[in-house]
Amino acid sequence: MIDPVERPLVVITTNKDRPVDLEIVSRHIGDIAEIRTLELIHRVLSPEEEDAFIAAVREAVVLFLRPGRISRRMIEGIPNLKAISIFGAGLNQVDVEACNERGVMVINAPGGNAQAVAELTFGILLSLLRRIPHADRMVRSGQWLDAGHIGTELHGKTLGIVGVGQIGMRVARIARGFDMTLLAYDPGAPVERFPEIGATETSLVDLMASSDVVTLHAPLLPATEGMIGAAEIAAMKPSAVLVNAARGGLVDEVSLIRALEENRIAGAALDAFSTEPLPSESPFCSLKNVVLTPHDAAQTRETLPKITSMVSSDIRRVLTGERPVNLANPEILRSPEG
Repeated sequence: MIDPVERPLVVITTNKDRPVDLEIVSRHIGDIAEIRTLELIHRVLSPEEEDAFIAAVREAVVLFLRPGRISRRMIEGIPNLKAISIFGAGLNQVDVEACNERGVMVINAPGGNAQAVAELTFGILLSLLRRIPHADRMVRSGQWLDAGHIGTELHGKTLGIVGVGQIGMRVARIARGFDMTLLAYDPGAPVERFPEIGATETSLVDLMASSDVVTLHAPLLPATEGMIGAAEIAAMKPSAVLVNAARGGLVDEVSLIRALEENRIAGAALDAFSTEPLPSESPFCSLKNVVLTPHDAAQTRETLPKITSMVSSDIRRVLTGERPVNLANPEILRSPEG
């Protein structure tokens, strides 16, 4: 147990685009911890940048990670590190294997952003199908309706959901309001999940071939990286669209761009990319059959304080010797004998 009297150091990574409400954090741990913030960019750091980071946080007991990617070298360079708290559900910002080897707890906030992401999924999907960004530009430039501005309705279409965790389940709930037929693929989900959300369980290939809309809500893991590849995209209907509000690495972007350029699928609505920020020279930026948003699905006035509170509560548990509620690597707490 960590003695609260010692006021262990908690370092929060932040920047102007990814702020943290320090008042909420202080309310949870300000009485037992020293809190510092550190400006950090959200990308893999160079060795020189890693050295600077390690020097700045060397005495930290907990890292509260908002932006940033934490490598094995960075983890190994912080001798007193007990936990890394991730501002969200995904774990790909952190080398979890290195944390397991060092006995460092990895804490996340599963479900904290689920409603926000589910709502943005339909926001960008409707923007794509009804060509809302194009319509907005038309009106602002003094134009009005033209014969070529024709959209597509969601009502009665088939929605294929890849990943039926907390976000995928909410997506299914919203989709029922459009009277959509639901297909779902998630080999890790309990079998009862599919009838509970009103979806038919199917294979990934059948889902891709049968859906009018394919929406991705799987975590980015070694097993899921590139899971939507050339073959899966080729199986889609020419009239179908792809939505990705999860992680860019789930999709073979070269194959997706080629299919969009050749109009082999109707379009894509994307909030996540393999490289972020998306470079301005990316082919996605010149395509007319895509809607792009800057990985901001969780950026709502309701979600941000909720996740901050979830993470801060678990940091307090770490500092007072309790088990965190949202411990992503519980195996480190098990005895060698099991």
